[in-house]
Amino acid sequence: MIGLLCSALVGHGPLPEDAQAAIRSSIQRGLASLEATADPRGGWLRGTDEPLGRPPEIPIAVSALVLKGVAQFDPDLLEQTSFQKARALIDQALREDGAFEGGLVTNYVTSCVVSALAVIEGPEDPRVQDGVAWLKKAQWDGVEGHTPESNWYGGAGYGKHQRPDLSNTQTMLDALRDAGVPPEDEAFQRALAFITRAQNRSESNPASWAGDDGGFVYTPAGEGESKVESEVGSLRSYGSMTYAGFKSLLYAGLDVEDPRVQAALDWLRRHWTLKENPGLGSQGYFYYLHVMSRALRAFGQDSITDNSGKIHDWRRELAERLLALQEPDGSWVNRSSDRWLEGESCLATAYAVLALEEVMASAVTTSPSEMVPESKASSEKAD
Repeated sequence: MIGLLCSALVGHGPLPEDAQAAIRSSIQRGLASLEATADPRGGWLRGTDEPLGRPPEIPIAVSALVLKGVAQFDPDLLEQTSFQKARALIDQALREDGAFEGGLVTNYVTSCVVSALAVIEGPEDPRVQDGVAWLKKAQWDGVEGHTPESNWYGGAGYGKHQRPDLSNTQTMLDALRDAGVPPEDEAFQRALAFITRAQNRSESNPASWAGDDGGFVYTPAGEGESKVESEVGSLRSYGSMTYAGFKSLLYAGLDVEDPRVQAALDWLRRHWTLKENPGLGSQGYFYYLHVMSRALRAFGQDSITDNSGKIHDWRRELAERLLALQEPDGSWVNRSSDRWLEGESCLATAYAVLALEEVMASAVTTSPSEMVPESKASSEKAD
């Protein structure tokens, strides 16, 4: 399979049919592994000690990520019993205020669900629109007494009143974009202030810790925080947050000529790699690949040139890497680090499937289910 992909992906630009078929087969195997490992009660990562009277938070978010991947690949698969039960778990979490119950992580859960429902039901679905409205209200702004000069302004945290961070903010912006919210919307423009303050670029970020490497940190709120060990008085940039920041700047309507975008792109060129999450090694690796895939799709270029001048066909390299890491049972799992739950195959597999779907969507104009000859697609559905 990997050899087929390597031979098929020559040059840059749209994916040839053989490569599409190889990637599609990989996605199909990944989804089959998720179907096989679903909890009989619905969803994934269900434990024995669940909150009384409401669905468990993380399984709802993971289920949303999985169902988005299923719907983008082949909506007919949503009729499978395991995926129907996962959908029921999500439906149970809907609150009267438009959010999806997530306890202390309601913003994160709601963002994941809105992204999924925007694909499954369409952006105009009332649950999508109500979820978008809730996410906008949960964003830190003047209602909480913050001005655009505040390092909290425009960000989103795990919950409505949780400290904002770039990870949750970029997940919220994914949801808004998936729901069809335009870049000029006030939510994106508020977020732009927060994103700018999370960047190591002293020309646009007045924080005392801001350097000039162009990368991004976890949060500028308060005294700021990076998930990478940093020297006193500074915060180190790292891979997943720099792709998150780069992507979010583009989502907010900035073009590649904007100096903030250029600075982020320069960081990514200097640290181009698919072997690790730069700065964090194996920690958050599949999250990194997923964020990378969305960011480079938003970038809109077939390749990225690293600081040595080497041109990288990011679709080919990302797809090859993920196919090489796929387990015999079709799943993916982070065998080097279980931080942020990536030691759980359901979450790593969801990230990998979504990343491969971004590769496909960025290079072709048809849906994933149309990316193989009709006779093969028909036989697969018959199975």
